[in-house]
Amino acid sequence: MYRRSEFYRYRSGFVGFTLIELMLVLGLLAALGMLAQPIYQDYVERGHQLQAQADLLACAQRLQRLSLHRYSYSGHADSDGDGLGDADAGPIAASVCPHLYSRFSHYVVTVRSTRDEFELRATPQAGIDHRGALSLDHVGVRRWDADNDGRFAEHELQWPLS
Repeated sequence: MYRRSEFYRYRSGFVGFTLIELMLVLGLLAALGMLAQPIYQDYVERGHQLQAQADLLACAQRLQRLSLHRYSYSGHADSDGDGLGDADAGPIAASVCPHLYSRFSHYVVTVRSTRDEFELRATPQAGIDHRGALSLDHVGVRRWDADNDGRFAEHELQWPLS
């Protein structure tokens, strides 16, 4: 039979973790978190970019259909914020592409059009994504501002592959 002091000494030697072990585990978790955060952020931004590509394709298809009735690509920008197309350049009208007007949208879509051609441009909202603007025109040319300098260079004539 154990004496009382030997019983407590026996039990206290085999229970719990030391402070050094806990600090080591927390340090390893922090290091893994610091490595995983940029990878996750890139994954999220790539998902936003893929959604913007799909939105541009759907909106271009809608513009093509609307031009069959009006015989023109003109007048699909919303200059006064009422949701109806009344200009040739500016934010795309909600009546043209209603799926673009969501509070969760990470890109702002604008249109620049003439009677015979149009260009849709999806620009990332400030501070959210850093992957550059996307563009799609009436003949299907896709551009991506890969270096995010605000203009499309000759080597930026393709959307990124997922």
